[in-house]
Amino acid sequence: MKKSRSSWIVICVVLTAMITNSVLLPVVWAEETLIVASMKYIKNPNPLREETWYDWWLNLVMYDRLFRDGPDLEPHPWLCSWYEYSPDGMVWTFRIVENAYWHDGNPITAEDLAFTVEFYKKYKPSSWYPLVEFVDRVEVLDKYTVRVYLKTFNAWLLRTFGEMIILPRHVWQHVAEVFSDPTLFNPLSSSDVSKVLERIVTGEPPDVASKTKSFVDTYKHLRIGSGPYMLVRWVEGEILDLAKHPKYFKPGFPRADRLVFKVYTTDEAQYLAVKKGEAHIMMWTAPYAVLSEAQADPSLVVPKSPDTYIGFIGFNLRDPITGNKNFRKAVAYALDKDFVVNTLMLGYAERVDTYIHPGYKFWVNLDVPKYSFDLERAAKLLDEAGFKDIDGDGWRSLLRGRSSR
Repeated sequence: MKKSRSSWIVICVVLTAMITNSVLLPVVWAEETLIVASMKYIKNPNPLREETWYDWWLNLVMYDRLFRDGPDLEPHPWLCSWYEYSPDGMVWTFRIVENAYWHDGNPITAEDLAFTVEFYKKYKPSSWYPLVEFVDRVEVLDKYTVRVYLKTFNAWLLRTFGEMIILPRHVWQHVAEVFSDPTLFNPLSSSDVSKVLERIVTGEPPDVASKTKSFVDTYKHLRIGSGPYMLVRWVEGEILDLAKHPKYFKPGFPRADRLVFKVYTTDEAQYLAVKKGEAHIMMWTAPYAVLSEAQADPSLVVPKSPDTYIGFIGFNLRDPITGNKNFRKAVAYALDKDFVVNTLMLGYAERVDTYIHPGYKFWVNLDVPKYSFDLERAAKLLDEAGFKDIDGDGWRSLLRGRSSR
């Protein structure tokens, strides 16, 4: 059946000068700050448990990966400075940049990458294990180079293995000493942090441990990543305040000195916060009903860009009704995709025929069955499948013996 692809629409304030806010940004901060209106607070401060979009957004700016997707939807090297692979695609060699650091000032090395892979394989966190389950082993070649041996071929390796978050070995190996299940560790909990920090201080070389201890003494947490921003302050359920990583390896990144996620519980509240200047950008899709008003406001910018999100209806194929092929075809014919695109989404979407995003040009197959809006064909298919309105109440029932697929 057809699926709709939404467009990513955000609203932001036109900034002509540094903006401060008496609630979020004290006057003493002489920094350029970007305030993002978020609909929810993070659910899981532990990066092993990336279960919501809000967890994902925070991990995106706090934890770097070997590769990141570019505007062309293709993976491009990030922490990776060079890579190669064997002709059969079963052995990959990656070299990471030599000037990248964790938020506590310790350098990122090949040992961190190898540790992360083995850590995910051992503890199988649901968010990250699927990105390494096809890996057989990792070999550290030198301080910045690893060789990855696969046990099964993975055509999307750069989008899976290449885009997992990398953990600091000098922190997480000690998390595992304290917590038999590392996903239970809360890096923002003073109690959990003190237990792990004690192991770090006694188990790491003095120069490594001193940097981590200094970080904890200053920021009171162990959510140490390597991304462009590091967490410096949080108000549970309300605010996440991040500062630029002082030793970030990418010249010119990040552009803003400070990044603040402030929670507004609805998309309408997010929009009003941006309109009033309390926030500079919405994290989520803008309410379609306000787009005309927003576009007419000279102080707002409504950028549009393609999103990789695709909306579709998923069916339980084991169910005797939804598992019936003619039933699913009938639903495809009965769904008015033009109404969804033009009325419900005000034209900010496109009809597509496959749940592989058409932007993934190498992977998508556009030569698939296409279903137009046709209620008569839908009714005929339901009749053929044994779904009949036997009592005239307007509801179809599945007749016995007609549940074949």
